Formats: sequence, structure tokens, C-alpha cells
Amino acid sequence: MSMISQNIIDSYNSMITNHDASALLLTLDSNNRDVLLLSKADVNTSYQDIVAQLPKDDLVFLIVPFNYETHEKPPLKTVKILLITWIPEATPVRRKMSGKMIKGEIQQAFDGLQKDLTVSDFDELDYGVIRKLLIK
Repeated sequence: MSMISQNIIDSYNSMITNHDASALLLTLDSNNRDVLLLSKADVNTSYQDIVAQLPKDDLVFLIVPFNYETHEKPPLKTVKILLITWIPEATPVRRKMSGKMIKGEIQQAFDGLQKDLTVSDFDELDYGVIRKLLIK
């Protein structure tokens, strides 16, 4: 069983209630057991800039309030809290397996996650691609 610190849970709750961050980037420690906070993106950081921070060869759990507009007329501004599990192909196999197991614990620890995605390629993180998945 992994450990998600109260500090990380508090950071999530603050992001959701106080809107003081645009994303949380989490990863696993070197033993692939405990969840670590890599960074808490400043509230003014764009989604594209957050994606640009992701490593090309390591696992990251990205929790982001994703802002988009619906197709309705007039379009409705909408926000969904996403858990995006970033597992690029170059991630070591043991870390991939650990990440998949710990993902469920992350989902349970953070109330209000509305959509869960697992991606392995930067193209899958494109704003337009994610938006299309959400408005179906």
C-alpha cells in the first residue's frame, strides 16, 4: 500500500476550493511506493505549459482543473477535474506497473475527480484531443 501524505491531499483540496493552482504533478518515490508532489503549478500556468513540464521517460500523475467550452449555443464554460496518468513508453517497466496499481489509491484519496485518462504520448495530451473526449 502506498502513502499519500496529508500535505498532498491538502494541496489538492486547496487547488479545488481556493483555485490557487492550475495543476498538481505527482510521481512515485524511488522505491515506487509513496506518492510525491513534484510541483504545484502556479494558477496562471497554462495547460500547454504544464504539459511541457512532463518528463519524456517517467511516470507522472497530473491532476488538473481542465477549462473548456461546450459545443452548445452559446457555449458553456466548463471545468472538469482530470486525473491524467502520464506513462511514456520509456518509463521503466517496474514503475509502469507500480503506477497502475497506485492510480486507484490516488482516485480514492482525492474527492471530486471527474475523469481519468491514461496517456503515453504527447499527442494524446493535446488540448483539443482532451476537449473532444470531454464533450462526447
